Amino acid sequence: MAKHLGLTSHKNPIETFMKTPKLFLDKHFYQWKRAKNGQLFDLGLEHKTIDDYYTVKQTIQKLDSEFDLVLITEYFDESLILLKKLMCWSLEDILYVSNGVRSASHRYALNDELRAKIREWNSADVMLYTHFNETLWRKIKEYEGNFDKDLAEFRSRQQQAMNKCIDDERLNKKDRREVKYVLKPNMTKSIFCQNLLRDDVAYTKLIRNKMKQYGLYLSSSPKKSVPILPRARKPHSSYNHSRRRPRPQRHVRKT
Repeated sequence: MAKHLGLTSHKNPIETFMKTPKLFLDKHFYQWKRAKNGQLFDLGLEHKTIDDYYTVKQTIQKLDSEFDLVLITEYFDESLILLKKLMCWSLEDILYVSNGVRSASHRYALNDELRAKIREWNSADVMLYTHFNETLWRKIKEYEGNFDKDLAEFRSRQQQAMNKCIDDERLNKKDRREVKYVLKPNMTKSIFCQNLLRDDVAYTKLIRNKMKQYGLYLSSSPKKSVPILPRARKPHSSYNHSRRRPRPQRHVRKT
């Protein structure tokens, strides 16, 4: 975002933006709608209603009825334990390596005043976060079994997997904006370790290829990916087309 706003040369682009956020927003730069309450926008709330308290409240309630579980980044391990229980998975199914963690060179200092401005500017997203954070801890309280024990066991297995697969002396430095791990030289052919390190883009590609393999993926080029269905059989010659009832007209109300 700093690039699109011409703020890359500023010491703290976030601080500069938050001095006059509305002036920047009015420029309608690339992805500008995500610069204010971007999470709710991604979840379907129109930008023009993003400051309407009751609309935001209704949207959050609707999302709550649609999602069985919402994971919270700050409590990711706790969230995964709930997901494991919900999906009847094993501990191995939820092992992970953090991806997309911003590097120290691309983090900016946030004092209390700046944090308060950000929270006010993104007040709808704050409502969203607060709601589902409270929901998360309510689910943890209602957890069937010993949650603390399961969490401790998971973190132990997580550390074992990291020790087994990840080279702690090297990093992938192709993108200096984020911290990216690499596999140990003797683990590059391990399917387990490959899956552990695989990021969201690679997993998306893997899933898409699987869908293509089973004929479930529709690309933007229908001629290449959509199977050709057999032609419908012609009606019998004795059928009187003139007696066929006309289709009722559909009336669409413009809003």
